[in-house]
Amino acid sequence: MRQLRFVLLLPLFALASCTPPRSVVEAFSSGTAPAIDSVVLRPTGPVVYADLHFHSPDGNVVAIHRDILSSDATQPLHVLSDTRVDSDAELQKKGAVFTDRYPCGADHYHAVIRAYLIDSNHNHSNPTDYQINCAD
Repeated sequence: MRQLRFVLLLPLFALASCTPPRSVVEAFSSGTAPAIDSVVLRPTGPVVYADLHFHSPDGNVVAIHRDILSSDATQPLHVLSDTRVDSDAELQKKGAVFTDRYPCGADHYHAVIRAYLIDSNHNHSNPTDYQINCAD
């Protein structure tokens, strides 16, 4: 029985000591990070739109991440932390826009949001903060 245990553990030990192929490591550390160039806020009645203008030299942005830094809302804000970005690669290279939507409803609040982009190589853009004003 001891021999059987040794035989079963040997393949697990061999897998634990493996390192990923160099091509995989290079893929996750290559490319140029995307950049958020500006945020333009468009309050339109009961909704505030945040247009995040960005560019990606590699054209491979796949997601946007957002955190709520502060909020004085009486109800929790429903902000998705990660959202897929569906912009054409060539458009991303020239400059693209991701539009976020913040409904105000009956609640009057201010919130500070931090956003950054993530590309397919897992490079992160510069973090950018912007303020949503649903109090006016």
